[in-house]
Amino acid sequence: MELSFTVKSSIRIQNPGFPAAEMRANMMLVRDVVRARILSGVNLQDTGARPLAPGYARYKVRHGASPVRNWRLTGALMNSMDVTRATDGYATIGFRGEDQRIRARFQAKGRSYKGPRVRRDRYIDELRGGTVIGAPWALGPEPMFGLSPNDRRAANGIMRSSFFRRMADMFTTRK
Repeated sequence: MELSFTVKSSIRIQNPGFPAAEMRANMMLVRDVVRARILSGVNLQDTGARPLAPGYARYKVRHGASPVRNWRLTGALMNSMDVTRATDGYATIGFRGEDQRIRARFQAKGRSYKGPRVRRDRYIDELRGGTVIGAPWALGPEPMFGLSPNDRRAANGIMRSSFFRRMADMFTTRK
C-alpha cells in the first residue's frame, strides 16, 4: 500500500482502492492532524514556529488570542481548511473560499497576505552602511500548511489502519 503525497496550496493524498466516502473520512482525520499541529505552533519541520513580532504578539493578546504563531487570531483561515475533493483514487485538503485560498497561498510562500512588504531591514542597512541582521517582523509569515514528517507518518497510519480494518471486515463478514 503506497501513498503519494502532493503539497502545493492544498494537500493531495493518492491511494487507489479506497471508495470516495472512506477517502473523505480518512482525509478528515489527516486534516485534524495538520490542524492540531498548526494550532500548537509547530511548523513544517516539526519544530516550534519562530516567535511573533512583539507588536503583533501584544495585538493578539489584546484580542484574546495566545501570542503564538498558529493562524488563530480570527480563525477564518483555520476554519476554512477542509476536504475539498474526494474520489476513489485521491483526496485533497484545501481551503474553502477564494479569499482563504489566496491567503493560504501567500502563507505557504512565507509572504504577507497583503503582498510583499518593503524590507525595512535592508533600508536600515543601506542607511547605516553596515550589515544588520533582519528583525523577525521583516521575515514575514512562516510556512506552516502542508505535511510535516510527523504528519506524513500519521497519514500513513490512518490509511493503513483503514485498510486493515476493511480487510478484517471482509474476512469476518464471509460465511
